[in-house]
Amino acid sequence: MSCQTLSLQPTNFLKALISKNNMNDRIYDIIDKTLAGRTLRNFPLSRLTSFRIGGSADLIAFPTTENETCAVIKILLEHGIRFMPIGAGSNLLFSDEGFRGVILSLAKFQDMEIINNNKHEIAIRAAAGVSLPKIVRKFGQFSALGISKLWGIPGQIGGSIACNAGAFNFNLSNLICEIELLDANCKKIVSKIRDLDYGYRNMKLPPNAIVTSALLKGKKGDMKEIRLELDLAKTKRRTSQPRGVASAGCIFKNPSPENPAGAIIERLGFKGTRIGSAEVSEKHANFIVNLGKAKAQEVINLIDLIRQKALDREGINLELEIRIVES
Repeated sequence: MSCQTLSLQPTNFLKALISKNNMNDRIYDIIDKTLAGRTLRNFPLSRLTSFRIGGSADLIAFPTTENETCAVIKILLEHGIRFMPIGAGSNLLFSDEGFRGVILSLAKFQDMEIINNNKHEIAIRAAAGVSLPKIVRKFGQFSALGISKLWGIPGQIGGSIACNAGAFNFNLSNLICEIELLDANCKKIVSKIRDLDYGYRNMKLPPNAIVTSALLKGKKGDMKEIRLELDLAKTKRRTSQPRGVASAGCIFKNPSPENPAGAIIERLGFKGTRIGSAEVSEKHANFIVNLGKAKAQEVINLIDLIRQKALDREGINLELEIRIVES
């Protein structure tokens, strides 16, 4: 129930990365000056992700506006430096060797504004770094139906849109009216949801685009129904998913509603299987948890074991829901 599609092969998102890396102190200083000191060198990626795994990135940069983001990207492109935009890191697995290049964190894109509020609906524009839990709470305050089902998903809106995050048969695409993006040339694009191709854990955005904000609209309903919806979501998530341990949410997409990945993995006997400090959760087999000092390679080895056995025993090719990022 976390999001963003991942493949062990390069995805459109990863193709946005520049293949070379020519970082030096002069370029560090240029980027740092551009962002008024909002950069950190040799930053441990384990502190940026819910998995708490990964080596260090050469640099993490924190732009606060689209103009700052484009200014930094221009510098990186001019010097052939690899980069990657991220949100909350709630579905990312970084390499143990870290990331050679620049991480563009959109966490400081925090604007949220009520655009329309009447007796039938509430419309909110949220920037990429606004957390999904904050959006769920805001819509709940205005009696919006459905979105309570997303309670407990930890991502930010930008990354959540990129994979059409959802839970309990409710997806962000049910709320999205339009998405604002920066394309590969930093040109601003506004895409209406009706013009986008999307589905289960999938939102086909323009190649290499970065989500900067979205207009979300929810229909209002009865508060008793909404409270019941929220209570059911909380109960199911608290009783069926591991809590208090580091993870990236569901590792694999569900092949179908009738045959969820967790049930497949449990049937194959993987619950509690450990490699080092990475373990298939005893509570929900589609979660791999970090017991404290797990390495990315340990998680990948578990993933490979599960995928191979699912293919051999049940003829099912499990697709990843997380994203693996190589150094």
